[in-house]
Amino acid sequence: NTNTEEFAGLLFNLGAAATTPSASGNINPSAQWVNNTAGFSISKYTGTGGTSTLTIGHGLSKAPGWVLCKRIDNTGDWETNQYPGTTANKRFHFNSNDLPWTSNGGYIDGSNATSTVVQFTKGDNIDSVNTSGAEYIMYCFAEVPGVSCIGKYSIASNGNTTYSHTEREWIPCGFKPSALLIRSLDGSQPWLLYHKQNQSHDVEVLLPAETGYSTWGQRAMALTSFGFRFAYKQAASNEYGHTYQYVAFAETPFKLARGS
Repeated sequence: NTNTEEFAGLLFNLGAAATTPSASGNINPSAQWVNNTAGFSISKYTGTGGTSTLTIGHGLSKAPGWVLCKRIDNTGDWETNQYPGTTANKRFHFNSNDLPWTSNGGYIDGSNATSTVVQFTKGDNIDSVNTSGAEYIMYCFAEVPGVSCIGKYSIASNGNTTYSHTEREWIPCGFKPSALLIRSLDGSQPWLLYHKQNQSHDVEVLLPAETGYSTWGQRAMALTSFGFRFAYKQAASNEYGHTYQYVAFAETPFKLARGS
């Protein structure tokens, strides 16, 4: 709220009241807010420590494709997951441009999330996931047709593009995105947040893992009526031979539209 400065934010409606927290996992949330129609939940929990694989109930009716977890009573990284099905899931940070890396500590295992729980693999005593007695907040997003689209795509060395959904020259979402998040799974590239409120004719880019904003990548991306399309190659979003994950949210969510 600095005077004269412009800000962008992503807001999600969870309603006013908390729900009864899920008891499906080894770790039970102390509070939980769930909107299954939008595929989004927030869970607050206390870490239990230990070195075994643990689970926590997310409250949604389907497996989340994107999870964020942050310690809230001390410093710690924003922990996130690689897209489900990614080979050799590793520790991955939302507040860093580093490569995903193998860790002796815990990480969010996107491939083993289910319709009831999120899995913390090798739940060691690390601030990012499950330190005993520490307080955490967890955000879970499940794909909902017409509302959100979560997936990954690869750019083959010959220039052909393959997707986790339908193979086409552009990446289909089933709607026009208002916000689009992209991250390389195999390169030290920045998280990119394309936001409709920041564009006139070109698309400006926010860098969530950095303190400033950037117009870097203008004209590289077009948000279309049914997904998104690249105008030219850049390492952070569509370089030959690399794989990327993305999360897109609809400009006008069909499933959440309200009649008069």
